[in-house]
Amino acid sequence: MSAINETSKQEAEGEQEDKPNCHDTGGKVRERKQGHPRRTQTQEKTSASDICGQDSSLSTTLQQNQKVDTNKEPFFCGICGRGFLERSAVLEHLSVHANAKSFACDICGSLFSRRSGLQRHQRVHTNEKPFTCGYCSKGFSQKSHLKTHERVHTKEKPFICDVCGKGFSDQSTIRQHQRVHTKEKPYVCTICSKSFTTSSHRQRHHRVHTNEKPFACGTCGRCFALKNDLRRHQRVHTDEKPFLCEICGRAFSQSSHLKTHTKLHASEKPFVCDFGAEVSRARVVFPTPTSEGLHK
Repeated sequence: MSAINETSKQEAEGEQEDKPNCHDTGGKVRERKQGHPRRTQTQEKTSASDICGQDSSLSTTLQQNQKVDTNKEPFFCGICGRGFLERSAVLEHLSVHANAKSFACDICGSLFSRRSGLQRHQRVHTNEKPFTCGYCSKGFSQKSHLKTHERVHTKEKPFICDVCGKGFSDQSTIRQHQRVHTKEKPYVCTICSKSFTTSSHRQRHHRVHTNEKPFACGTCGRCFALKNDLRRHQRVHTDEKPFLCEICGRAFSQSSHLKTHTKLHASEKPFVCDFGAEVSRARVVFPTPTSEGLHK
């Protein structure tokens, strides 16, 4: 007889008929409630060790402590006690404890400990995006990516920096931000040893050495080192002007152009002439020494 069955039998014999002890609530009740049915031998969960022969010294303790609806999850892990609906699912789960990565991608050879992880990875190759945003219909390969994206629409920022209080929509972004406070720069250029806070910044910097320009304009063929530079350039062809002046409504293709324009409304004259006390809205450039002298 197994250890858990022996324990269950002893507990059943020691219970009082009028006030049984409810193990789940710790309280004394007059009669056994419907939510806590008495286990029978036919309702016992099937251990993973019974299926595959693996031994686990933790199984008895876990079986005693974990109260799971055995009718819904008849198979359970003998190591961590997690319940499963199917025998194949618990066998796959066991590889997590064994730290085994037995599921290989037949395209790139990447290894995964779970079949679900492999299936999720394979969408990189198939470009499958089964999760669609309900706001803008944009597709994503992973549900977690969709959830992060939806915060763009909801403006939700659940991750708060404990130093400055700034909020972020995902964990990776707040980790990058926190390096501003810690001055941590873990990504080092292999050519010049300059360090960066993110791998994307290092990759972008590396193109300074290689002169790589991987982002090409589909209209004119001009290439750029940065994706943002390509987006900015493409507005020349589309005549898109997404930056709008809140005062006069004038639109601009670049944020820097809008910033310069708004200073006109504020009557700012931030550019000081290098040759005198005169102040102007735009820095004056002199083509010849003669014109420079006339300006003075």
